[in-house]
Amino acid sequence: MFLIIGILHCSPLIGKFLYAKESRTDNDCFNRHNHGSTYAGTVNSDKESHTCLNWKTVASPYVPYHEDHNFCRNPNGFPQPWCYTNSTNYIFDYCNIPVCDTGCYNRNSSGSKYNGTISTTMSGRTCLNWKSVNSPFVSFHENHNFCRNPNSFLMKPWCYTDADRYRFEFCNVPLCGTCSEHLCQHGSTCVEDHGKFTCICNPGFLGAQCNIGVDECASQPCQNNGTCVDQHNGYTCFCLSGDSGQNCEKRSQYPVRPSVMLIKTKIIDEGIRLVEIPCFAEGVPYPIVKWDTVDGMFQANIKQVSHFLVIENVTTADAGFYMCSATNRAGSDVKVIHIQVIHANLVCNVTGYPTPIVKWQFNQIPQASTGTTFTVSRVTNSSTGLYSCIATNDAGTSQANIILKVTYDPPKILSPPLPTISTAGGSHNFTCRATGHPVPVISWTFDSFTRISTGLPRHVTFENGAILKLVNMQDSGQLTCTAENEFGSDTKSTNVIVKHCKFSLVEKNKYHKSLSPNLVRV
Repeated sequence: MFLIIGILHCSPLIGKFLYAKESRTDNDCFNRHNHGSTYAGTVNSDKESHTCLNWKTVASPYVPYHEDHNFCRNPNGFPQPWCYTNSTNYIFDYCNIPVCDTGCYNRNSSGSKYNGTISTTMSGRTCLNWKSVNSPFVSFHENHNFCRNPNSFLMKPWCYTDADRYRFEFCNVPLCGTCSEHLCQHGSTCVEDHGKFTCICNPGFLGAQCNIGVDECASQPCQNNGTCVDQHNGYTCFCLSGDSGQNCEKRSQYPVRPSVMLIKTKIIDEGIRLVEIPCFAEGVPYPIVKWDTVDGMFQANIKQVSHFLVIENVTTADAGFYMCSATNRAGSDVKVIHIQVIHANLVCNVTGYPTPIVKWQFNQIPQASTGTTFTVSRVTNSSTGLYSCIATNDAGTSQANIILKVTYDPPKILSPPLPTISTAGGSHNFTCRATGHPVPVISWTFDSFTRISTGLPRHVTFENGAILKLVNMQDSGQLTCTAENEFGSDTKSTNVIVKHCKFSLVEKNKYHKSLSPNLVRV
């Protein structure tokens, strides 16, 4: 049972007159209509008087809210503001925060705490601005015309409708806790009983106000590793390739064991912001692809996204062996890749008195770097050559030379474009993914079978050229993908067949003159 505490702001009597000023906001109460999602107050204990934990100290996997304070909040649509009281088990409780009377008035306080914006009476008249009425009965002069009940002067919110005769009327403000508030959501039915209401929810919704959608996927209805997508009063299962049925219960009659395609070695420069390494797998049903390390756990900057291993801000700690596995009911396959992280730090050990000044040259060209260590941040073919360390002091000059050689990884296309047969006017996507160091550039060419090629037909590219979409295809021909870096290139081609509809003139019946020739599609 939740305790709701009301706060009444009053001032002393002035003669026989009453004076009141309301200042309730989302800082000292919560809005029942949004369940306190806009509450910004400083209450920091739950209903059992337990002190709230700082949101920043609770690494909850359920609510991604990490503000640096311990005030009650409602970041996830719970019935009212709450807070954590135990960070280990993510135990929480609701807070003792009064409800703002913004859309209705409370019978117990006669609407004295109502601070909503309704400004019409029950007969439909517009309320007068309180500041414009110099009433001898209630000295309430705020600059607005919203319905109020200062100091519970009457039994419910009201307002003036005649400034000269001080005439007033009760306002059309609904009573809290009744169906007139229209709190039942998603078309549910509201039933009143002795000043209280009950929402009868439609299928697919639950909660006191029918505001919570039922998660139809919670029972995991999709079988055989199918993916469940929750929908209103239902769900949809997306089955793995080869499986079918409403719940993916019909399995493929001819399963094929997975086969993984993965390069054996990947050389990466230290400091690269983002690296994506693909793992391609085939099989029926389509296998589940998983990345893992051979001898430990992922670093914090490494994660799996779909079938890619993603490394952010590469460091030497990311070097090692990683494995990609693909599994379906027919079996599994595993391949291992060796990731090497390279950097070139050239160190020049110098002694002398006075302390020598060290300068560097590359192929006899002075470099901006000074000090005993020279770092080649991005190693490419152009980085190879003669590096010279020159140390100078008052006693003389000394020089040491080093020749830098680099290993390289020429491009290799792992996922080539596949042949296709399409109808004229259609569109089709072609994929060309390659590995290499440095990262290769993907380009496309097209040679028509029927006419001299003038370049690619109408097209759009995605992912830096790795995906090519041909639009409104008209010509058949050979489509070629080329992956190239400064150490080499790789090329793969495929046939693109575009079929055109043919028409012929056929005479239906030469003996019936009333029948005219028709165009027949063949």
